[in-house]
Amino acid sequence: MPGPKALLEENWRYGEGPRVNQPADYISFLKTEARFKNCGLDNLPKHAIILHDAEAREHIVRLGYAVEDFRFIATGTTDPNIMWLIFAKGNEPAFILNRGLPGAGGIATQAAELAALGIQNIVHIGTCGLVGARVKTGDIVISRGSFKDAGATMLSSGRTSHIDPLAHPDHDLTKAIESQLTSSQLAHSSATGYTIPIFYFQPARLIRELITGEAFPNGPQIDYFEMEQAAFFQTSLLMKIRAASMVVGADRYSLTNEGLGHVFEDDVDQDHAKLNMIRAALKVFRAIDEENIQTA
Repeated sequence: MPGPKALLEENWRYGEGPRVNQPADYISFLKTEARFKNCGLDNLPKHAIILHDAEAREHIVRLGYAVEDFRFIATGTTDPNIMWLIFAKGNEPAFILNRGLPGAGGIATQAAELAALGIQNIVHIGTCGLVGARVKTGDIVISRGSFKDAGATMLSSGRTSHIDPLAHPDHDLTKAIESQLTSSQLAHSSATGYTIPIFYFQPARLIRELITGEAFPNGPQIDYFEMEQAAFFQTSLLMKIRAASMVVGADRYSLTNEGLGHVFEDDVDQDHAKLNMIRAALKVFRAIDEENIQTA
């Protein structure tokens, strides 16, 4: 039986080799199916939001779009990959709103397929578990990067000894989002996360060491964890597109005199926070479009 170290290295040691099963091949196949012939998988917008929310369509309505302003698309044959094509309206850009699928398998598939469909900029929006007290309740958390889980390590390229344990978002897209949140006077924090592949039965020792810094003593400090960012960033890097992520705390872990404490952030309006994150992303998309027009 392989020991723990061998199991860990198993996820890293194939990064130098070629990769098979390309997303472009699947999209080409999809376009041959009767349901997509002549009905709109071509000429899609270059911007997308992957929104983790059970009522993603409700956010489209909250943004002020009517039924005639968007079109429903569902791909996939095993798990439905649900998205809406939102048409340009007034000053608002056209974009894809993709309902997020959880974990590395879900987000990596979605990001790869969106890129294969021609998307160039993707913003991931969801929730996270806060660790410690540095990030304030209700703050929008902009990811500076996330420590990798097994899925993200398999998506990492290069020699094992040179692979970065952190997955990184696109610097320019992230900076533009942060500037937009600042100008909109929305409370936010820029922080580093940890991508964990499980939601229930999380190891208490791991959470403690994330809080104390023992998990990664060489830093940077971790202020939250969630389930998708690392694989999302690595997939976007492979697909050569720009990716950024915003999350809001849904619960918080902290060390108390009684030990490890866990509470849900029940005074946070997650819907309102997600709506603010979507609006910030759309303003950045619009600025990108305007800049491209001006420099064309």
